[in-house]
Amino acid sequence: MSEDVTRTGQRAAAQRVFAGFSEKPEKWKKRKKPFAAANSELEVLSVDELQKLLLLKDQALQLLQEEVEELQSSLRSQELMEVRYRHLQALVV
Repeated sequence: MSEDVTRTGQRAAAQRVFAGFSEKPEKWKKRKKPFAAANSELEVLSVDELQKLLLLKDQALQLLQEEVEELQSSLRSQELMEVRYRHLQALVV
């Protein structure tokens, strides 16, 4: 009999402890994934369209590489001009 009382007491204590966990934290609730909405808007492209897109990507990449090279060249020129300016400034002082 005392064993039943102990088990009942343990069960009641466990229920009190876990009562606070009945609500799932916000982060556990299911969230809509951003790609789930995007999947409904997917379209199928032909091989020809994909090849055109790859060509456009390659052209854009080439333009970006040229722009980077131009900016690097400009930076080197600016650095040289700053060195010359400091040298001339030192001569004047």
